[in-house]
Amino acid sequence: SAIYTEQREQSGTEHVYTTVSYFDGLGRKLQTRSEAEGGKVVVTGAVGFNARQGIGVEYLPYYDTGLAYKVSDAALPHVTQFYDPMARITQRQQPDRALTRVVYQPLRQLLYDEEDNNPASPNYDTPRTVTYDGLARLIGVEEVNRLDGQLERYVTHYEYDRLGRLLKIVDAQGNIKSQTFDALGRKLSINDPDRGQAFFTYDDKGNVIETVDAKGQHIRYTYDAANRILTQNVVTGEGDVTPEVRYHYDADLSPAYADAQNTQGRLAWVEDEAGAEYLTYDPRGDITGRVRRVKLPDSVEAIDFAMRMEYDAMQRLTAYTYPDGVVQRFTYNAQSFLEAVPGYVTNIDYMALGKRTRIETADGAITNYTYDNRQRLATLRTVGAQDVVYQDWRYQLDGIGNILRIDDLRPDRTAADDGTQVFTYDSLNRLTATQYADGNGITYGYDAIGNLVHKSSSIAEQNLGDFQVGQNAGPHALATANDESWRYDANGSLIARGAFAYTWDAHNRLRAVTGADGLRQQNSYNYADERMVKVVTSGGQREVALYPDRSFEVRDRELVKYIFANDERIAEVRTPFDRSRLIHGLQGALTPQTNNPTQTQTLFYHGDHLGSATVLVDPTGQVVERQSYQPFGESRAQSGANAANYTFTGKELDDAIGLYYYGARYYDPAVGRFISVDPLYFEQPEKDLADPQALNLYAYVRNNPLRNVDPNGEDVLIAYSVGHGEDHHKAVAFALAADLRKQKLKVHVVTAPELRTDKKQDELAKYKISAAIFVGHGNRGMVGFSNESKGGFIVADAKITPEKFADLAGVQKGGVVGFLACNVVSGYTTSEDTLTKRGISAIGFNRDMFSRTDGTVQSPDRRVNLNSTQGYFDTTQVGNQG
Repeated sequence: SAIYTEQREQSGTEHVYTTVSYFDGLGRKLQTRSEAEGGKVVVTGAVGFNARQGIGVEYLPYYDTGLAYKVSDAALPHVTQFYDPMARITQRQQPDRALTRVVYQPLRQLLYDEEDNNPASPNYDTPRTVTYDGLARLIGVEEVNRLDGQLERYVTHYEYDRLGRLLKIVDAQGNIKSQTFDALGRKLSINDPDRGQAFFTYDDKGNVIETVDAKGQHIRYTYDAANRILTQNVVTGEGDVTPEVRYHYDADLSPAYADAQNTQGRLAWVEDEAGAEYLTYDPRGDITGRVRRVKLPDSVEAIDFAMRMEYDAMQRLTAYTYPDGVVQRFTYNAQSFLEAVPGYVTNIDYMALGKRTRIETADGAITNYTYDNRQRLATLRTVGAQDVVYQDWRYQLDGIGNILRIDDLRPDRTAADDGTQVFTYDSLNRLTATQYADGNGITYGYDAIGNLVHKSSSIAEQNLGDFQVGQNAGPHALATANDESWRYDANGSLIARGAFAYTWDAHNRLRAVTGADGLRQQNSYNYADERMVKVVTSGGQREVALYPDRSFEVRDRELVKYIFANDERIAEVRTPFDRSRLIHGLQGALTPQTNNPTQTQTLFYHGDHLGSATVLVDPTGQVVERQSYQPFGESRAQSGANAANYTFTGKELDDAIGLYYYGARYYDPAVGRFISVDPLYFEQPEKDLADPQALNLYAYVRNNPLRNVDPNGEDVLIAYSVGHGEDHHKAVAFALAADLRKQKLKVHVVTAPELRTDKKQDELAKYKISAAIFVGHGNRGMVGFSNESKGGFIVADAKITPEKFADLAGVQKGGVVGFLACNVVSGYTTSEDTLTKRGISAIGFNRDMFSRTDGTVQSPDRRVNLNSTQGYFDTTQVGNQG
């Protein structure tokens, strides 16, 4: 059988995007075929079953012809799975024959990765052991690290209460993190060895109404009748009730922008310390207009920056209007991937998986990418208009995906700028050494709990020697490095280092840095904790930068516009900043000056596999700047103009203070760590218990900077049921989405049947889904995941288990799955591969939490059980703020 799905691409046109999913007689999906370029189709999710009805073969996505079903060719790259007599997966073999293996023992599993199974690897036979109690709760992890030929074992323990809530973490050095809960399962306190104690107070509906941190700072919140946040106030003294942030919804429009549309049930505008933000929507809930008001430093003045967005019928961004009236358009190919950004990107080609194989930019450059048979990056080559090779990299990976070697193949490279590098790792996949072509290198050392404690090098500025951690600070806090002492406040944030002093606000945001010779940097933030203003004063000079949106900035009387292809910065365009040239209003009305020509300067960014800017080029193809980096982000070599604002992993380096701004925190590349604790893992240690290295709240990308990139935030998926009660489910879904978006989260709202389409899954694969929430009916299955009906009601699909929902949504390890439905957990059974064992938390709901009249979530009066995890739902479990 087959299900055909057609999505209209442009309103008013006949062309649709077609996807066909095929099933066997047992209702198991065999493969999905979707339209692609050149008359081809892309085949995804193709599987073959073994004699016991388990998935024996998983094919990597591939191109084919025709939408009609065809059996996948056995010669195509695929993953083979092996099972034991209890139908548990014991081995997975990759197309290159690399193998992962699980050895099952009573209440224990030994997890062997590809390098553990490779006798030629220096990390051979160093499996990770996970231990569970009788309720399938993770209670212990043993990591094995081979150091100087000897095996070291690092053991982490976890303790729970009788309701399955995590109470205590004891790490490999005996440091303890503890949590307490009330009778409704709400987290009351956290005591972290790095961040100290934090306390949470709730109202009768389960909303957090006050937080108190280790410095005694109180933040209070108020909510409306629909449990939407109304105000946020940092209490500065007795009787202080003046909010620093105010939220406005529905018809509560600002007089300044009363033309906002479709705001019913949505956030209309916000007042915050940096100014204000005003929104307008289309009927589908997409933001079509946004005005960001930014207060100027040391002034009562503010500037309103208006932006406009347009979408097609598939809700793809087709046009973005900058504040100066310039419209940037986006076009898509037959596979529904971004194909061109007129004026900057002329064409993008993709492989079946959706990874880029070729991009042509308007500076005349062409970048080609090739991949190995596991579809991992193998080469990256950029050639300019004059056949100048800007970059030519060849990557050698181990079985896990760690980069072992990068070869610089540019024909004109010199001994001084040869980028060839060789890397080694320990058994925990932490970078231990870098060797360069010129004979120089860097060696790194770590302790059991993920602290970088040694850095030595033949390069003088990289030779920092031993680092001291802990002492008078937390066990993960750096105490001394390079003969400098580091001091922290009670929240674990750096307050002094050498000549620098750091000031933090009650939200643990870096507000100011002072240094020698009168240096001072000041930052201000909006309601979503995004930096809006940076002021740097040094040597009598003052530089001001405004950040109203990621697509443009104002830097010292220049409007800097950025052009993105998906999330990659492709180019920047600089023009003189003139307030009289800005468009007005949420509808983007032009001013008489808007369309007048003005002088521009354009630069194109060409980056490496991490998205770090390595070459900047002008429109004629001339290299303006060339940059290379040490593994943890320090500049290795730089030539030409210092033109790039965004460099390592695409982040901004605040040159005056030597820190990269990563959105939620600031990062010091010299010592390879953040200068404050991770707010997400502080509040949600449950996110990745199976990997104790993630418990280090200062470490950068788990000390594997060649492979990993620190994300800016998290993405949340909400799927709502169709059919009976659809309008109500949709209203609840969008109300929940609005609440989550206030926590710096990207939220994607889809219908439940839409989630089952490979088109939507391919789209979501571009994001890091940290949480998936189902809103609808449930009775021995989730209702509304198919279009089958009975008596006017959509039939529940018993095959959509919590595990399957997590798979469809693409929830990352350490993420959360939530269910807001009537009887949603009734009759559910789970396999051996439970969500808990996969490192995913499950949060259940029941009918007593669901109001059928106004779409609000009611106060929970009983807990539900799912995969031995009991709890209630609140947005702090998918967000990163309390």
